[in-house]
Amino acid sequence: LKKNWSVHKRHDRLGDEFALTKMVAYACERVGIASMPVFQKPEQSGLINANTDPVALIAGQDVVKGMAQREMTFRVAKAATLMRPDFYLASAYPTTDYLKVFFYAAFASVTNQVLDPANQDAIVRYAHEIADMPAPERTRINNTIQMMTQQGMNPDLSAWLREVDHTANRVGLLLSGDLRAAVASVKDEKLWVGKASVKDKVKELILFNISDEYFELRRQMGFNLERRRQ
Repeated sequence: LKKNWSVHKRHDRLGDEFALTKMVAYACERVGIASMPVFQKPEQSGLINANTDPVALIAGQDVVKGMAQREMTFRVAKAATLMRPDFYLASAYPTTDYLKVFFYAAFASVTNQVLDPANQDAIVRYAHEIADMPAPERTRINNTIQMMTQQGMNPDLSAWLREVDHTANRVGLLLSGDLRAAVASVKDEKLWVGKASVKDKVKELILFNISDEYFELRRQMGFNLERRRQ
C-alpha cells in the first residue's frame, strides 16, 4: 500500500469475519467487479478508494464499527460502484484538475499533440503508460478520441463527475432499499465526487426512489419489493 496511508498490509487488513468485509464482497458481486481487501484507518472517515495496485479500500472507524446496517450497505454499494473500471478515476481523482491531465494524455497518445504545455511532463508520462496498455484498452481510447475529434466534442468533465456521483448514489439506494439511510449518508459524506450540492443529491435520490425504474431494478435484483400504495 502507499506509504502515505500509514497502514500495514497485514495488521490493518480487515478479516473475513467483519460485517464490512462481507458487505464489500456482496456489493462488488452486485456491481460486477472482483472483491477487494479493506484496510482500517481509525482516524479516517468513510470508505475511500486507496488508489493502489492491487485495488483496495480504506475504511474509517465510523464504517468499521457503530454504523447501522442500511447506512453501511449504502456506503459500501456506492464505494464499490466507484471502483468499477469505468468510474474508477472519479473516486481516485475526484476533481477536474486531475481528469484534464488524464484526458490530455489520452489525446496525446492518439494524436501526439500536447494541449496543455503547463502539464506537459505529466501528460507525456501518462501517454507513454497508455501506449503500454493492452490492445483492447488502447483501441477503445483511440476510437473515443478520434470520434470526439471528428465531431468537435469538448468533454464536460464536471458533468461527468456529477453524473457518476448520482449513479453511485442510485446503486447505493438500490442495494440498501432505504431512502432515509441513503439521505443520511449523502449528508454525512466527507469526500465528494464532483460538485453537486447535497440538495441536488437528495433530490435525485427521492426522484429515483419513486420511479418505475427503481422498482423494476429492485425486482430484477431479486428483492421482490412491491410499490407501496398511497
